[in-house]
Amino acid sequence: MTGWISNAKRRWFPERQILLRQGGEVRYLALSSTRQLAGVAIALVGGVGIGALFAVLSVQTINLGLQDHRIAGLEAATAEMSIALKDSAGTMAARQERLAATEAKLAATENRLDWYRSQAAVDIKRLEAALGSTGIDFESLVPAAAGQAAARDQALPTAPLGADGSTTGAPFMAELAGGLGVPPRSTVPASPVRWSGLRELARSVPLARPTDRGWISSRYGRRRDPFKKRRVRHSGLDISAPRGTPIYATAPGRVTKAGWNGPYGRFVEIDHGFGFKTRYGHLKKLRVKRGQQVDYRHTIGTMGSSGRSSGTHLHYEVVYQGKTQDPAKFIEAGYYVFQERR
Repeated sequence: MTGWISNAKRRWFPERQILLRQGGEVRYLALSSTRQLAGVAIALVGGVGIGALFAVLSVQTINLGLQDHRIAGLEAATAEMSIALKDSAGTMAARQERLAATEAKLAATENRLDWYRSQAAVDIKRLEAALGSTGIDFESLVPAAAGQAAARDQALPTAPLGADGSTTGAPFMAELAGGLGVPPRSTVPASPVRWSGLRELARSVPLARPTDRGWISSRYGRRRDPFKKRRVRHSGLDISAPRGTPIYATAPGRVTKAGWNGPYGRFVEIDHGFGFKTRYGHLKKLRVKRGQQVDYRHTIGTMGSSGRSSGTHLHYEVVYQGKTQDPAKFIEAGYYVFQERR
């Protein structure tokens, strides 16, 4: 083995002489096989070292590139998070504005509700006094009237009303809910239910005058009959005015009779609901037909003297549950309900 190495050394690295010329002198530098081999070894070691150094530098360069990529990714993520935070801040600000607006709206609704509570208390007393002055017991009619008002005005659905008009879920009248939202039903007192019922009764019960002009020529009750010349019961109120004076419906309702009716002459009867009807006799002309729905103050005819009549006038009756009532009491109550004389 040693001989092979020696032969290879002499073959690949024979002894060499290097000629050097310097300052007119010539020198020889002898390089033995051992020195050449040592130089090669040193060169190889240096090359390997340099290669290793380049490899390390390459790895570091790659690592730096990866770090730069990660940093770029983190910067992009940070930018996205910043945008998201700004959007979130804007959304939160908008929500806070909406919440503030909602709170203001609720406060306004509560203030409006307080006003309606106080207004209801005042109106309830006024309506109770006015309707009570007619002599009719309206207490049993209030629940049905409140239900009719709720159905017409599309108010809140409610539990069945008690006889006193109280409930845990009062219908909140459309005018109270208009544009302000509807508060929880638990916050709505029972008084608006009664208020709604009384207002509906004031709307449905005949409380107005059937004419804009004229004078009372004969009152309700016993009187001297102009034809029999003796005292008899008069079932209505006679109002005299010029011939052709317009006659108006004193409350909304449905025409149940329209035509000739014996001593009443040309005659109109209107059903107003809740057991109330009105009758108009001795008319000159009729302006409505049977089955027709009429509104308050709808012209139903003109004043005349048809039938058993001693002169131009209107015979006006108010009927409740089949019994005639004194129309003057209803008209007087209407002065307080409508707050004006009609």
